Amino acid sequence: MSEYSVIDVDGIANFKLWTSWEESRLIDFNSELVYSDLSLNTIDHQLSINNIALKLFGQRVQNKNWLLNVEIDEAQTANSLWPASSYQINIDKDSNDNNKYSGYFSYLNIEEILPFIIAANVIPEKLKDVYKQQTIEGELTDLNVSYQPDSKTNSSFQFNTAFNNLELVSADKTHAISGLKGSLTANSEKTTIQLISKAAKVTLGSLYDKPLALSELNADIELINSETIELVIQNLEVATTNLSINSMGKIRFEEKSPFIDIVLHIDETSIENIPAFNFLNALIWIILGICLNNILQNKNNTQITNIFKNI
Repeated sequence: MSEYSVIDVDGIANFKLWTSWEESRLIDFNSELVYSDLSLNTIDHQLSINNIALKLFGQRVQNKNWLLNVEIDEAQTANSLWPASSYQINIDKDSNDNNKYSGYFSYLNIEEILPFIIAANVIPEKLKDVYKQQTIEGELTDLNVSYQPDSKTNSSFQFNTAFNNLELVSADKTHAISGLKGSLTANSEKTTIQLISKAAKVTLGSLYDKPLALSELNADIELINSETIELVIQNLEVATTNLSINSMGKIRFEEKSPFIDIVLHIDETSIENIPAFNFLNALIWIILGICLNNILQNKNNTQITNIFKNI
């Protein structure tokens, strides 16, 4: 066992390490780390961690692979307190000695961790562009991810996760949706979104002065990324205190203008409530912000919003 303290401009660390060796090869290790006043940096982002306490376990598997387990007992950043959480990372080599990474993460704070994921250059460029166009906050739980950097297929990166308290805010802050709960599965070919939200709020600066409270927001949506990007709405249910809407159909994003084939069903309601369904179209476009670049500002959005305004 070795134990020592490291002090530098990024903080103070107390570190313990236990290792096992066979024939001059590291077989496994256990470690404990307590870090305070830590600063993690990318070129344009800084995360200040007041304190973090974790345990790290590593084990060699079949001579050339590694299994890593991390248990975080305590983690407090300048902005939030992380719950106790666990993480597992598998590093496997194929017959050509190319690495494949897979992992499980019980909890991640999106706002704090996303800049580092982007800086690591492991996610598709289209998803990076989405992040640049809006602020994304919320929590990911039970995240499973796999990444194969040397893969020659389009599925080198894929993941599935549950999310809670998800909030999307457009760059100009005129459009936003918050209180989203559901699940997300994505790879470079398709993204599947399931929403089950009971207390979502939507801000549509172009249509309403105040945020709209949604008593129900349920959805099953697929975004297919082929030669032409296509959004398939298997089901979308939106309800307020005085209006309930069900929608299904698809939007195909062609080069000049989108092809739209959507069916709307409005439950029996007072005629004065009918204009309120204008928000449904904008809501669809905001949800797409998870997947598409420039979704809140592009020309297609303006065209579709005008269609609904004129009905």
